Parts: sequence; structure tokens; C-alpha cells
Amino acid sequence: MKYTNPPNTILMEQQNTTNLQSLIGSFLVKFNENVQIKDLLQDWNRIFRVSLTDLNMNIDLLIENNSIGMAGQATDYPLIGFSGKSEVIQAVFSGNENPAIALAMGELSIQGDEKDIMKLQVIASELWN
Repeated sequence: MKYTNPPNTILMEQQNTTNLQSLIGSFLVKFNENVQIKDLLQDWNRIFRVSLTDLNMNIDLLIENNSIGMAGQATDYPLIGFSGKSEVIQAVFSGNENPAIALAMGELSIQGDEKDIMKLQVIASELWN
């Protein structure tokens, strides 16, 4: 699937500062400083879409070259991600809720092919355990 910015996708640099943006920013720093995560990202380039279902809003992150940041341009990378209510997404990015538990409780859903979902589970276990 080719990635393009849909009209309702929210790009961080175009937004006013919010609690969620701050949490995601802190998460990106933590994610990019983790050496084990960098090894897991080797040759794995993806668009990671965070969908806030109650706000009908998407935040797109770019996983590329062993790091993650905000997506700003269209790419041919596969689209993966998760969706849930904004309060659950905030709890995940703040570190207060493990996404695997939120998934098991039906509070999050994951989109992507099977191999990508398995990789996300490994990444989540590294970050939240």
C-alpha cells in the first residue's frame, strides 16, 4: 500500500502544542535512544499511523533508518499502526499502559501484516517491560 497524507492526518509541526504531542515527543526520544530497538529496526522502514478513534484524527510516524520521527512526506513504505480512544493512546505513550495489555482488553486494535504485527509486539515488550 502506498502511503499518502490523508486530509485528516495531523502532522506535528502544524499543530498547537498539546499533551498528546508532548507525550509522543517524549516517546520518540525514548524510542530512538534504545539500542535494542535500533537493532530491531534494521532494514525495517514503515509508516506507523496512530489513529485516535474518538477524535477522528491520525498521527503518522515514520520508521526509517533505525529511528522514528514524524512523517512529513509521502513514501512507498508499508502502513502499520494502532487505533483506539485518545485516552488509551495517551496512556500508552505516557508509559502508563502497555499496548499489549490494551490490545488484549480490546482498547487498541493493530493494523498491518502479520510479520509487522509480530515485530511491533517485540518492540512493545522491549519498551514497556
